[in-house]
Amino acid sequence: MTELSKQAQSVGDLVGRAVRLYRQNFLVIVQALLLPSAGATLGKVGLQWGIINLKEPMLFFTAVAFCAGGFALSVWFLWILTIKQVALVRLLNGNEPNFATAYKAVKKRGWALFLVFILTHVMVVVNVTIFVIELVFLAMIANVASVNGAVLFVLGLSGFVGLVAGALYITLVTFVQFAGIALGNKKFGDLIKEGFALISRDFGRSSFFSILLMIAVAVLLPPLSLPLMGLSLLDALKPHSAALAWLGVGKYSLITLVIAQAWESLVNMVIWPIMFFAYGFLYHDLKRRQHASDLLEDLEKLQYSRI
Repeated sequence: MTELSKQAQSVGDLVGRAVRLYRQNFLVIVQALLLPSAGATLGKVGLQWGIINLKEPMLFFTAVAFCAGGFALSVWFLWILTIKQVALVRLLNGNEPNFATAYKAVKKRGWALFLVFILTHVMVVVNVTIFVIELVFLAMIANVASVNGAVLFVLGLSGFVGLVAGALYITLVTFVQFAGIALGNKKFGDLIKEGFALISRDFGRSSFFSILLMIAVAVLLPPLSLPLMGLSLLDALKPHSAALAWLGVGKYSLITLVIAQAWESLVNMVIWPIMFFAYGFLYHDLKRRQHASDLLEDLEKLQYSRI
């Protein structure tokens, strides 16, 4: 099993090695993620079916039940997927001999993962709120005759760029914290401090890494999504009455809905592990550059070998 590199890497190397790590350990990853991915798919299908049928009076209460049950299933299995992907980072770093022990170790830190989720959502709310406030401000000054349209455009574009930059930073912080949980044993407060400190001390490199990783993901998504787009197009071209007769409601048939969600889960089984591995590389890289953690680890091993 290939371990995470213990040498400092360029930003491009970090992303490239994450893709290679995924390819080299494909069967291990599939075995770990397949069942919870299937459960999440089932939940999302139930949730979408319920949303589609909320407008049908005869199916309203059934639809509400499907929405609630589907949402609960989706959240639960997405939580399991997160724990397992963090455990994969720990396993492939060589911290544990097998996936079962890695999963057990990460599961013990479930509260830390949950609190990182809470922190992430707080940052998302703040980021979106700032953008909405700017939109409201622009709407208010748009009626002022003295305000130039070009100024409004520049302000609006600046707000959108700020929203995207905030989203990238939130992603960076979240995944670095996940890597800290996978590869360290710090308490939650120390974990958060370390994550923000690692990023702030090398903000340019960390930001460039996030942008490069997003570009890599954007390149991977279109070919992976082509079958899904083709299926949706074929279903959309069917006569409206036939589609309604097949499902009874909605724009897409039930079969298309199931296949679409299943394919989306398969795509997620490619994209998300690569992101977890890549940020695991980044976390290691930042610690080596800032704290010489690799030297400390080697000295610790040498000390134990002499005992």
